[in-house]
Amino acid sequence: KVGGVVVTGTDNVLISMFVGIKQVGLYSNYQLIISGLNTIYGIAFQSFTASIGNLGATETKERNRFIFECINFLGFWIYGFSSICLMILLNSFINLWLGKDYLFPMSLVLIIVVNFYLTGMRKSVLTFKDALGLFWYDRYKPLFEASINLVISIILAQYFGTSGIFIGTIISILTTCFWIEPYVLFKYGFEESVISYFRKYIYYSFIMILAGIITVLISSIFSNYTLSGFISKLLVCLTVPNVLFFVVFRRTKEFQYLFKITKPMIYRIFKIIKVKYK
Repeated sequence: KVGGVVVTGTDNVLISMFVGIKQVGLYSNYQLIISGLNTIYGIAFQSFTASIGNLGATETKERNRFIFECINFLGFWIYGFSSICLMILLNSFINLWLGKDYLFPMSLVLIIVVNFYLTGMRKSVLTFKDALGLFWYDRYKPLFEASINLVISIILAQYFGTSGIFIGTIISILTTCFWIEPYVLFKYGFEESVISYFRKYIYYSFIMILAGIITVLISSIFSNYTLSGFISKLLVCLTVPNVLFFVVFRRTKEFQYLFKITKPMIYRIFKIIKVKYK
């Protein structure tokens, strides 16, 4: 927890020191939106912890591993879809909200979104680590994570400004959390190799990037600076990535399991709506 606070909490300080207070103000608008999403998604994943802890105590490791794959897939869908939406809609929304003077360049928005995606894809691993009590094995990770983040961010800030600070955060994640957390979970929680996790991570990320490129190409025909253009892009973002994800993953065991669980809830919601407007 301390490592996470240091990594995420020092960005504004470093930006104000090396770039300027104006950039902190610009970033706060983006941070407001992204923090809101992280809070909502964090609560959702945190709600799984007790059930996963019970699962770990009563079920086999094979069953635990399958449930992990399902939650990891759910995390990919949520954060992959959200990343595509943020990449396309963030600047358009802020332009409508505050104006062109408050926009970051798209290259910087991409770096912010990559950071959001990498952080989000850790949720499933962290949820299982917390539920299974695997805290001791990576106890030094926060120290390395915070140190790498501070050193790299300070160095890169000299050359790339705000982008360098966020790249430093990405590098600290990739060199520590990205591989240490799943390694600990798979070795001490599931007692098997972590290679399959990284293979699936790469596959998921490839599909997300492909869906993102297609969505960007389709949404690029609409204007960035009008309300109608924003609404059109929003509809494209809501439709294209989800359809592509459904086409690719509809036959997987993870999708079938999650669909089986959520189907009664969906029917119940439609029934309530039908009764309400009858």
